[in-house]
Amino acid sequence: MTSVRITVLDLDGVPEEALRHGLTPGDVALVAHVRNERRRLRLLAARHAFRAAAADVAGHPPAEITLRRGLDGGPFTVAPGAHVAATEQGRYCAVATARGLPVGVDLKQVVPTPPTPALVSFLPARGRAALEAARPDGAPREFALWWCRVEAAARVCGAGLDDGARCLDACADHAEVVGPDLAVAVAVPGGGPLAVRVSFAATPAGAVR
Repeated sequence: MTSVRITVLDLDGVPEEALRHGLTPGDVALVAHVRNERRRLRLLAARHAFRAAAADVAGHPPAEITLRRGLDGGPFTVAPGAHVAATEQGRYCAVATARGLPVGVDLKQVVPTPPTPALVSFLPARGRAALEAARPDGAPREFALWWCRVEAAARVCGAGLDDGARCLDACADHAEVVGPDLAVAVAVPGGGPLAVRVSFAATPAGAVR
C-alpha cells in the first residue's frame, strides 16, 4: 500500500517572516526576477511548502534537500521510497508526499461554467460517463475532479495530456474537493491500494500582503 498525504495551502496565508527561515539562498534567487511582489511571495511560499514536505518525508533537514527548478506536479524522489510532488493554481498550492510509489498531483479551481466538448474528450470513458450522470449543477465539480485525475496520472507517468486517460487506467488515484471549491487529485503507478489523507490550510492571521 502506498501512503499519500495531500496538503492544499493558501499561499497568501504564509507569514512572510516564515519564508526567511525555511528557504535557501538558491530558492530566493530562483524567483528574484519576478517583479510582482505578490506573485514572488506566492512562489516563495510554494517552494517553502515543497521543501518542508520533502524534508519531512525524507527525514532530512530542509536545507539539505536538493529541489528541481519548477513545481510541475510531477514526482520527485527525495529518498528511497520517499516522494513529493507539488503544483500551483493562483493563490493555492497542493503538495503531495508518498511513501512507496511515486506520486503525481494536480489542483484546479472549480468553475461554474460547463466544460467544452474538446476538454471532455481528454477524459477516460468512465470519466465521461460520470460527467453525463451528474446533475447539471454538479457537472463542473465532477469535470474538475476527473480533469485533475487525468493531469495527475499524466504527470506521474511523465506523459502528455493526450496520454493522460491511458495513464489513468494504469494508476491508482484519489480526488476530492477541498477548501473554496478546489479539486485536487493524486495518482500513483499501478492499481494497488492507496491510503490518502487530505488537508486544507486556510489563511491564518499574519498573512502575506
